Parts: sequence; C-alpha cells; structure tokens
Amino acid sequence: MELHRCRFVNYTPAAISAVAFSPRTYRRVYLACGRANGDVEIWDPASNWTLLKVNYKQEKRRLTREAPRLFSAGLNALVTEWDLETLRPKQRLDSSGGAVWCMAVNPQQTMLAVGCEDGCVRLFDIADGEFAYLRTFEPTKARILSLAWSKSGQYLVTGSADSCVRKWDVAAGELLNVRRMQLRMTVGKESKMQTTVWAVLVLGDDTIVSGDSLGRVLFWDAKLGTVLHTLDHHKADVLCLAAADDAVVYSSGVDRKVNRYSRLDKKKRNKANASGDADSAGSWVLSASARPHSHDVRALAVCPEVPINAIVSGGIGVQLVVCRHSSFPSERKQYLPFNPVAPLVSMAPASRLLLSRFDHSVRVWKLGQSNLTGNAQLEMRKLGDQLGMKESAISRDGQWVAVSDLEQIKLFRLQPHPEVNGRLAARKITAFPAHLGKSRGALLLAFSPDSTKLVAATPDATVAVADLSAWESGEFRVAELHPPHGQEHAENTTARSLDVSADGQWLAIGDLANRINVFNLDSLKHHATLPGFQSVHTALAFHPDSQQLFVALANNEFYAYDVERRRFTDWSRRIIALLPDSFRHMRDHILGIAFSQAHPETVLFWGSTFISRVHIDQMPACNDQNAALKKRRRPRSEKRQFHEEKEQVAVKGKQEKEPVVVKGKQKKKHHKEWEETLQEPQEESTAIECDVSEPTSQQPSPPRETFSTVLRYQPLLHVGVVDAHQMVAVERPHFHIMQELPASFYAPQYGS
Repeated sequence: MELHRCRFVNYTPAAISAVAFSPRTYRRVYLACGRANGDVEIWDPASNWTLLKVNYKQEKRRLTREAPRLFSAGLNALVTEWDLETLRPKQRLDSSGGAVWCMAVNPQQTMLAVGCEDGCVRLFDIADGEFAYLRTFEPTKARILSLAWSKSGQYLVTGSADSCVRKWDVAAGELLNVRRMQLRMTVGKESKMQTTVWAVLVLGDDTIVSGDSLGRVLFWDAKLGTVLHTLDHHKADVLCLAAADDAVVYSSGVDRKVNRYSRLDKKKRNKANASGDADSAGSWVLSASARPHSHDVRALAVCPEVPINAIVSGGIGVQLVVCRHSSFPSERKQYLPFNPVAPLVSMAPASRLLLSRFDHSVRVWKLGQSNLTGNAQLEMRKLGDQLGMKESAISRDGQWVAVSDLEQIKLFRLQPHPEVNGRLAARKITAFPAHLGKSRGALLLAFSPDSTKLVAATPDATVAVADLSAWESGEFRVAELHPPHGQEHAENTTARSLDVSADGQWLAIGDLANRINVFNLDSLKHHATLPGFQSVHTALAFHPDSQQLFVALANNEFYAYDVERRRFTDWSRRIIALLPDSFRHMRDHILGIAFSQAHPETVLFWGSTFISRVHIDQMPACNDQNAALKKRRRPRSEKRQFHEEKEQVAVKGKQEKEPVVVKGKQKKKHHKEWEETLQEPQEESTAIECDVSEPTSQQPSPPRETFSTVLRYQPLLHVGVVDAHQMVAVERPHFHIMQELPASFYAPQYGS
C-alpha cells in the first residue's frame, strides 16, 4: 500500500504566554493555557492530559481563574469573563488603564487584581457571581508587569519596569486618601539601565520572591523589605515563577532552564554555617535544574497534589511540557501534542483532495498517484475576519467546503478553474444561511457521504442539519436536533466529536461530559445513548462496512458499539481485558480513527506520535504480546543455553558445518512498516511503499498480530485512507516549526 507522507501543511501553533491550574476548591483539576494569538485551551490532566476545548481569540491576553469561572485580559484593555459552555465572552469591562499586563485572583476568590499600562493596580469584585469595578490603587511611574496575592489576601505584591517591587495594603477598605503602598523594595541595576521585575509571588510564610531581567531570583522579607537571599543561576531574564508549597520554588525564563529551589531545614542550615559553606548557609538553594525547552519559557504552573503531581511549562516553543514534580528532573518529560480539538486537516477521498485550515484561510491540495502536484490547488483567504476560523470540513466528493468562525458559517462550492487548467475555483453560496437556527457559528462540521447534508454542532448544544440538495434554487432546509442532557453534567454540553455513517443514516455526537448520542438522519430523531465511560473519549468514527461505531478514550481503550442493536459488540467486550499494557500506557492518546475498505477487518488508531493497526476479527492470545510496541529480549536462560551449545559445537569441530538451533520461543518477524525503530525521514510530499496487507512471498507467513504499531511518522496532524491502495499521513515535523520561530538564547561555551 502506498503511503503519501505529506509535510506541506505549514501549521505553527502560537506561543504560550500563560498557564494556570484551577483552584484547589474545585472538585476537579483543570489546566488553562493562554496562547499569544488569544486562544485559551482547557486541558484535563487526569485524563492523560487531554485537550478538552479552546476559547477562541480576543487578541493577546493573560488569564486567571475562579472555579468554574475563567477571566482573561490583554493589550486591548478589556477584562473578559468567558462562558465555558458556549466558548463566548460572558462579560467585559474596561480596565480604564490601558493594556493589562498581569492579573491574579485573591485566595478567597472574591477579588480580581489587574496590573495596567498606566502603572496602576485595579481591583474588580467577583464575589457571588459578580463582575464589577471596585477601586484603583495610587499610580506608579512604570507599568505593572507582575502581580501576586499573599496567602491571607491582606496585601498584594507587584513588580514593575522601574526596578521596584511594591507591597500594597488591600485591607485598607474603601477609605479615601489612604496610602496603600506599604513597602517599596528596589532591586539592583546594571549601569544606568532600569531592571525589569518580570515575576513575583508570595509564599505562605510571607516571603516574597521576585525574578528580574538580570537573571536573579530574590527572596524578600515582607515585613522589613530586605533581601533574605539572592540566587543568580540564570544567564538571562527570569520571566516566570511558581511555588509548589512554602519549601519549593520554580523559575524559568529566556535561557530555557527550569530551576528548582528548595528551602533548607534548620539542621541543614546550622550544619552549613558550622562548615563555613557560604553558598549553602542561606535558607534557599538550587536543588535541581533542567532544560526541556528549545526557546524562551514564559509560563510555569505547579500542581503538587496526587495524582496530578506535575509542573507544566510553556513558551515560544509552542508545546506544553509536563514534568513530575516529586522527581524533577530525573523522569522523562512529556511533550503534549499541539493538535487542536477541531481537526486541522480533512480529506475528500473520492476526489483525492486535502483541506488544511489556518487562522484566516484554508488551502485545498490535490494528491497525485505517486507524489503531490506541488502547489495548493486553491487558497481561500480572509475567511475568518478578525475572529479566526474554528472549524472546516470538505465533502467526500470534494464539491463542498464549509468553514466557521465565532459568528457565522460559510459554504463554498468547488469547481474547476475556468482559466487555469488543473486548478480549482471556489464559489461562495451567498444564499446559505450564516446562522443555522438560533446559534452563531459552529464548533464541529461534517458532510454526509452523499454530500446532500451539512451537519453542524453549535455552541448552544444543538445539532443543525442543513439540506443541500436544492442548493441551485437557493433553498436550504435546516432541522435542529437536541441531544438529551442529564441533570448531573448539564454544564458540560460542549461538543467535541462528530461523525456521520457511510450510508448517511446515522449521526454520532459526543460532548465533554462523555455523553455520546446517536441520531437517525432519515427520521431526524434520537436513536440511542452510549453507556458512560470512565475516561474522556477523544475520537469516534463509524465503520464503513457495518453499523458499528468505534469510540477511543484518553486511556487508549477503544470500544465498538452496534448502533442497530444498541449494545457493545462481543469482540469489544473481550478485547478491553486483553489490551497490551504497552499500548494502554502510551504517553500519547488516540486522536483519530481510520478504516480501509479494502481491509475491513482492520482499524487504524492514530495519535500524535503513533499509528496502531488492530485486527477486529481475532483476539490476542495473551496480554502484552505485541512485539511492535516493545522490543523482545531473549530470556537469560536461553542466552546461556545458546552459548553452551555454541561451545559444544566448537569442541566437536562442527561449528562451521552444522547450524546452531536455539530452543525456546522464536522471535517473530514483523512487517517492515510496523517497526518501532525511528528511521530517517523521507523526502517530503512523496509516496512511500509499505506493505500493510500481505507478507512477502520469499519468507514464511508469520502469525498475524492483533496489535501492531509504527512510530515512524510524527508529529501527525491527520491519518486517512484514500482508496484500497493508498493512505495519507500528514506530518508537521518539529524541525519545520523550529525554522519559523525566532532565535533562542545562545550562551557561548568554552571549547565550542
């Protein structure tokens, strides 16, 4: 089977500007990640770090949170509260002080403090669901770049661009003419240049920690305003700080290093003083250091509670990096995939077209027989206006393209270009309703296989089905489907998965509460609701040759549901207990499901770094037998037996005449394309021959493996089957992304 290895999708995620865990008062831990383009991502750490949803852009901003509320602010001077169900702004207030550079919520979750361009700190009341302006502190001469509350909420600390760390009294109430600045602490300078205080935080014992542009981390006495200890283990600006508890502090910045500082207990401090070790005599020392990033680190967040137990960092390098807090930095880091919830790439197998989506444009590519034709067949620009596009889809026959942003859905008809041979032209269908029903925009889009229906999952938890059969006359009939929602998880109604069966009869849609509902598109009625899962589902797809719905979970389990019989298949019930541990415990989870009509007995599950093939017509003999996922090693007793027999043959003089036969298990041979070893990448945009169906005739047929995995193609944006003889794997290699990022910090070393 030919595999089109495509690397033409020039997708580069935006840099990470802020990360924050949800408050400990909330029943479940979530991670919010703010990117430089204004998108806010919500991650679920308990479900193998699954990306749940994305609140789309409102220019550049920083974020904070109060469960289950989410606030953001940015350079447009607006402070916004977001509706996490519809992914739309809920309330907006002007800061009245220009751009907002920092913000934080007090420990009591009643006030929101923001630092503004005009050098003022402003407080907003967020108690009991309110969101109103409260008061403004006295102005300073420089913008407020960092801000942190004390554990008691009685005061807050700010860092500015004028070499100062200030302590502000919040408990002064609403009295007028009261000086709220209690202390001003000045950091050191180099020559006449001002030092920028990029980050501050306050520990439980009222120790203030600051990070500045000189690469220093300073510990201050909050009562006296004096420096307790200075650590200068960074070679450039310290941009972010995070504290796991009162005894551990993390710092990072431009030099890409993540440093961990630990507080020495009283016995160790006395021992250091007695030995005359000046470096260890202080209360804080550098205990660990790592460099997991390739570029500047702009954000840190720590959650020491089990089972999360993680420190998360991010910056210009576009990927979130997760390290285990308790064993930092010894254990291997986890790099989270940058694939968005709505797929970036969709395919029209019948016309051999690929659709790739960007912020304000989409591109359509044509697949050749052995390689790509080279250039995009069609590029449609300025589709998302200033809001950016959230979702796109192409019909199976390649005649329709639908795109959506926060405001409206646009429909295009693809036709051959009238002037350029071999090119495509897009015609916008102006008669198509921009708003399907009462909703504006769509979270997910899908066409029926016969291209007569467009299905849209809207932000208000409804499913709109538009009939395209009479498009030439300008008539579009729209029907609304309402998935049933229970009272237990009525707040998690945001759709995250959508698929239409090959015969166009069934529609499956899943939401964040793990409810998966199946509708009959012929009668436009609800048909069934799948039983609940313990883990978040990450993908679903209908089998092309049966009425089975395959569902993949974040823990890499998968199920097959018989839609007509309203039950899981017998194979699905038995396979869960026999899943290989190496497959179940992979760090990356399943992102998509693909099928081949030429081989209906196989299913392809793919993630950011793997493609797994599963035979659904047989069961594995035992748990964890898959040799493609982990290398098999001959047992030690077998190795010893091999050397003993070899010595015996050598003594008898038959070493060259008789072959050596080793008893025991024979190491299985696997197909070339399903090797674990990472190989050198081929030329991009070429078709690679790989036999995924039958073994070669020169070797005896090995036993067919139920599970087999290839790790050769990564990071993956899309995997699909074109026809009986061709597959497509769309990659976005890290070295391609690195070429589009700015230069990172470079420190010359001796001898290099």
